[in-house]
Amino acid sequence: MADRNDILPPRYSDVQHLARGGMGDVYRATDTALGRTVAVKVLGDRYADDEGVRQRFTREALAAARLSGTANTVTIFDVGEWNDRPYIVMELAEGGTLDDRVKAGGAQQPSDVLRWLSDAAAALDAAHQAGIVHRDVKPGNLLLDGRGEVRVADFGVASAVGMDSMTMTGTVLGTAG
Repeated sequence: MADRNDILPPRYSDVQHLARGGMGDVYRATDTALGRTVAVKVLGDRYADDEGVRQRFTREALAAARLSGTANTVTIFDVGEWNDRPYIVMELAEGGTLDDRVKAGGAQQPSDVLRWLSDAAAALDAAHQAGIVHRDVKPGNLLLDGRGEVRVADFGVASAVGMDSMTMTGTVLGTAG
């Protein structure tokens, strides 16, 4: 792993790589200013010079920030840029993704699945009421907090009222299949 000063501003310490996604990497870090553990999504170095991807990353931050504080949606704490790479600081969901949970444990208890569906539906309903359509809902974008409640994440391809559309005719955004 690169030195933390190459990845995040000095405010964030104890940086640990958690996951790699389509647009970048997610790290666990300690926010020394606020004294809490956070997750930080950093745009991948391979996209640093791609203005379209940078705009989509910024769009994710803005869409998610509009929903911060909404039940069952990942809360955004900070958005910025460090060493020419945008980042999004958000709450850390200690339980991982639903995709991880299913891969590790197979079929889940129906009562848990129904609760997770209800959590996700509540978050998506709140997003729709705010004029935001997620467009990439999948188990990998549904995170579990420490209480086992779902937090909807990754609004990278969201469509939102008041934001310029990035979709062109004939293009597909999101996860294929």
